[in-house]
Amino acid sequence: MFDEQRRRRSLFPILLTYFLDNFGLAIVYPIFTPYVLKSTHLILSYSERTILLGILIGAFPLAQFFGAPVIGQFSDRFGRKRAFYITILGTAIGYTFTSVSIMEHSFIGLFISRFCTGLFAGNLTLCLAAIADMSSDDVSRTKNFGLIGAIGGLSFVVAIALGGVFSDPDINRHFNPSFPFWVTALLAYINLICMILFFHETHAPVRHPGINPFKSISNIIIGLRSKELRIIYTVNFLFMLSWVASMQFLPSFLLLDFKFEIMETTLCLMMVGAIWFLTNMFINRILAKWFFPGRTLLCCLVLISVSLLFLLFANTPSVFLSLFFLSTACASLCWTNGIATISLKAPASIQGSILGINQSINSFASMLSPIIGGFLMAIQRDAIYLFGGAITLLAFGLLMSSKAYDEHHHG
Repeated sequence: MFDEQRRRRSLFPILLTYFLDNFGLAIVYPIFTPYVLKSTHLILSYSERTILLGILIGAFPLAQFFGAPVIGQFSDRFGRKRAFYITILGTAIGYTFTSVSIMEHSFIGLFISRFCTGLFAGNLTLCLAAIADMSSDDVSRTKNFGLIGAIGGLSFVVAIALGGVFSDPDINRHFNPSFPFWVTALLAYINLICMILFFHETHAPVRHPGINPFKSISNIIIGLRSKELRIIYTVNFLFMLSWVASMQFLPSFLLLDFKFEIMETTLCLMMVGAIWFLTNMFINRILAKWFFPGRTLLCCLVLISVSLLFLLFANTPSVFLSLFFLSTACASLCWTNGIATISLKAPASIQGSILGINQSINSFASMLSPIIGGFLMAIQRDAIYLFGGAITLLAFGLLMSSKAYDEHHHG
């Protein structure tokens, strides 16, 4: 039996793993944007630089798309603990090569290193599955997913602060932009030690025929054929497609349209993470007591859509940021309650598989978003928020028409 003491001991390394995975993803925002757009080592036009930026950002979720289901299959066969060991070590090595690539100004090496890091960052699915395993009831599961979301927001704040401070030459001229990635690699090794010391296996290994590296593609097909879950999968995909594109190019918008300094942009990104953390830590816990997560998801989707579309008419930084911060709060609730809705509608015996499918779909959306965003930014910067608002509105319409947001609905 997984008692309370073991649950608490195991929860710490799980949260630390999730923290570092999101930390490694978020730390690129304050570093990559000025590094690519203002680099003197690139002989490229602005349009070509934005496309390159999108490709570099997209390398991480592209690898995660293929890595997540393989990691899930491995954990089913050999246990979650071994899977955590391998993936955490892999991310540490990936961060090390990212640091070296930045120091050597190798953009090919930077792409390869980010791809390798994303490949092992598929252990996000392991974190979610372990949390679901340890949750005693539906309400606690929604609250625990909110805790995971809050940890993600906190990691975002820390990553942006560290990345912004040590990549800004006006703040500290003694550090290379690669320094934050060296710190991340060190934290990953510490995380591995914590996992060895504190984590207790939450899933009994079950042998199966083998491991298929292309399982993510078949997972998406299976997920979309599921009568019970395909609408929620599609809604989560559209939400991620919209939000990742809107979020990842926020630094470009602030730097180029509103002429923000790097430190000002860093503070804005930290505020995004703080809002994500506070919303999941407090507001989500209140909503979880009164509403099925699908209903919270429905309401927040329409609020995001309206906020993003109104950004098209925001001519001052204060109005722009107020609307973006509102959309951030709603997006944090959408992420948490989208996962909770899927988890609550799925049988307990296949939680890992169902969450793995959702991770593959979300990774696919995260892979496409920066590429689409890069082309949109090259054409017209405002177009990215028109795209985000329209896609989120489509997600709202699908969820509303299907009634999949209802606790008692079964498609």
